[in-house]
Amino acid sequence: MHGDPKIFRIAAGGGSPPEQLTTGAHWDGPDAITPDGRVLLLEHAFTGNIDLVTLDLGGDRVPRPFLVTPMFETGADLSPDGRWVSYSANYEGDFEVYARPYPGPGGQVRVSTGGGYMPRWSARGDEVFFRCPQPGAATVEAVCAVTVQGGPQLTVGPTRRLFALDQGLTGDFTVSPDGASFYMVRFPPEAATERRIVYAPSWIEELAATPQ
Repeated sequence: MHGDPKIFRIAAGGGSPPEQLTTGAHWDGPDAITPDGRVLLLEHAFTGNIDLVTLDLGGDRVPRPFLVTPMFETGADLSPDGRWVSYSANYEGDFEVYARPYPGPGGQVRVSTGGGYMPRWSARGDEVFFRCPQPGAATVEAVCAVTVQGGPQLTVGPTRRLFALDQGLTGDFTVSPDGASFYMVRFPPEAATERRIVYAPSWIEELAATPQ
């Protein structure tokens, strides 16, 4: 891939080529999709910051501002009922998790205390999970959770630390439908120090000879 990353979509069952959804001289990253599958919420990076915009998949596909400020808004996720967007932002210096009504209007509600990013809603919509700092360990993070109650106003409970993470786990994660399991990518220890260049001059022939 050359230039700034763009967003594509392809049918899960295959049978058709990827379809490009975004264009332009900026960085795009998909965050969430509305429960009806009609609107994509994505990160739009340009002019030195990151904002949240929406893309109508059945319409003109022109990115429209959802949350545009001089600060960074990233890692958005939609509640299961599609009424609230959680995201992380550095409004107060360190990144914290916030939520605001979707599609708006309405003000933001602070979800985390003491730092947080990469929020994920539970399938029932009654909890928000996120990565958070581990007290006393500058390079170690944890997974935290808060209980929330939706409706016209979002009520947020106190932050609970669930478990610590080691340095081999990447930032992104997802939560099982029952909220009992978390899925993350773990890099092997050697990945942090090992750097290799692999030269494969006959990779096309090798690929063609590989049994499908």
